[in-house]
Amino acid sequence: STPHTAGSSSASIAGMPWLGSARRQPLSAGRRVVLLALGCLGLRFSSMAMSKVSAGARTKAPKANDKARRAVATKVDEAATTDAGYFEELNLRVSSPAILLNHIAERYPSTSRILMEFVDNAFDSAEALFDRKSNSYTRPISIEVLVDMSTYTLKVTDNCEGMPRETLARVTTNVGESQKRGQSFLNGQFGFGMQAFRACCRSLRVRSRASAGDPLLEINIDRHVSDGISMQDVSRENSADIPASGTEVSLQNFDDQWANRDSFSPGTIAAEIEAHFERLLSRGNLAVSVRSISANPAEEGELLLCRPLDYAAKGAQVVVNEVVELGGGQRAEILLGVAANRLVAAWQRPARFFAKGRRIGNMANINSFARGSARRWDVWAHPQLVGYIDVLGEDEGPLRPMITRDEFKNTKGRVVAYRKLAKVCEERLFEALTLANNQHSMKSLQSLEDVLSIELQRVERAEKRAERLKQKESFPDAPEELPKEPEQPPEDEPAKDEEKEKEEPEEKKEKGPDPDGFTVKLVDGNPDDDPDETPWRSSLVGNTIMVNTRHPDFNERFRKTRSGAPKIDERLCSYLANIVSAHYRDTVATGSDAGPTDRLEEFESMIDTYCRYENRLRKAIPSLTRTIQEGESLEER
Repeated sequence: STPHTAGSSSASIAGMPWLGSARRQPLSAGRRVVLLALGCLGLRFSSMAMSKVSAGARTKAPKANDKARRAVATKVDEAATTDAGYFEELNLRVSSPAILLNHIAERYPSTSRILMEFVDNAFDSAEALFDRKSNSYTRPISIEVLVDMSTYTLKVTDNCEGMPRETLARVTTNVGESQKRGQSFLNGQFGFGMQAFRACCRSLRVRSRASAGDPLLEINIDRHVSDGISMQDVSRENSADIPASGTEVSLQNFDDQWANRDSFSPGTIAAEIEAHFERLLSRGNLAVSVRSISANPAEEGELLLCRPLDYAAKGAQVVVNEVVELGGGQRAEILLGVAANRLVAAWQRPARFFAKGRRIGNMANINSFARGSARRWDVWAHPQLVGYIDVLGEDEGPLRPMITRDEFKNTKGRVVAYRKLAKVCEERLFEALTLANNQHSMKSLQSLEDVLSIELQRVERAEKRAERLKQKESFPDAPEELPKEPEQPPEDEPAKDEEKEKEEPEEKKEKGPDPDGFTVKLVDGNPDDDPDETPWRSSLVGNTIMVNTRHPDFNERFRKTRSGAPKIDERLCSYLANIVSAHYRDTVATGSDAGPTDRLEEFESMIDTYCRYENRLRKAIPSLTRTIQEGESLEER
């Protein structure tokens, strides 16, 4: 190949077109945005112009770029000519910064989640006015979300500090350059939140002013445009709705699939704010509201005030309420407790992780935490566990949110911090939740519960064996079907039954279900259930599947003997098999490490589990009936 020099106008490296041109030229504003965006994703790169140096006189790269520089140097050396002293430093180039940012924004799953980024910015802007001793702002702070159903537009307006010209230009066009990073009470770290609009709508308009005497400034950003973004003054006639100091952010031109009544529901948005910022809503001198404009001019809009939740005052049993030092300048404020099912359904506040007062996610869904916990299912995934663990303090502590804010980064001290939290919380919560579970159990149906649990555990073991066999095959042609149990065999085929007994030696009579496996409980509702409402059907509590005997569908299939003992038949078994197998398959799919599963494959697995489980229950009816009858006889004697 022909050697290239630093002075060549088209110095591309042979065999590596992805490196592009090596000409010396300044980076445009658009390219700087892309480089910063890649930086916020953890990519390291050199943005220096190329230079030609000898092998013995290479300049020392900054530490932050050492690894990337060495990687580039290696590829250049491999492709270079026999000139051993040849070396180039190259700029990373992206053809369309806007397209790259649009793809990054696709990580946001919903309109309400995107909207939280802009509400979050308003809270950050108000932080300088917050007095921690009094837990109140020094002047009234207002944050309003306007939902305009007539134009499908969302606006977030605050009366906080506002932004001068330089700050407004920086936060709207510079990515990965947040000046909030390192400030222990501010949330922004990545400098990407302003770009979240790209996932759902075409344009973003930001208006702001820092004081009453300043002109109102406006920037409009189109998600398909990287360069030529303009900032201008707004006329006085169009400035009346903006506070003396503050900011208005408008999300406009929503994509059709994002513009729907569910996403733009004021109730949904208000509930999301209350769940996401519940730790901040208790501050004094603060009003956060959601106001709507109806698509029908004849209808009035709604006005909803977002309020904090006092768990103890509303009826929850607070079990853990303390502060734990995590190290690295971080601490965790913990408030966790147990609430009745009626309250859990009304609040929609499962136990969650927060960071600086902003929600990260349900504890059971933070995989780095839940998978390492011995109490993942019977504590952290328990539906009656409510409250929060709020991580406060320094950004460089052991628990650092990822850019998607749904997980914590894999830092050196993360496991140690998790261990501290588990030591303080888990056993105390387990005792409280176990007591709540025991109160729901019905002793009169213990025999049926045992059969349901034992047969489910047998199905689970059979499926795990089949899965292990499938994994031993290196290159399977197609997914292996689980072994299906035959229907009632003909009279002349007794040998197959004997074969089955040999294959499943664990079919011997168990003394009872394994307490560490999946179990089934039949419960008589909850003491606090509203008698005027339709009873709940079933729920999964840890590894226990609870079936409510008050549900009309259960009562329709459940009959009793004259003495009041349960009378079990195939119709009831089919109903129970449906419920139990659905909860079991849902848990298996949620806890699987195998990655995304084809929907049809998962559907087939669910049907297969149901059929196998229902068949086992049907075969167990005669024995179960005898057991119940024997129990009745003993009681009569």
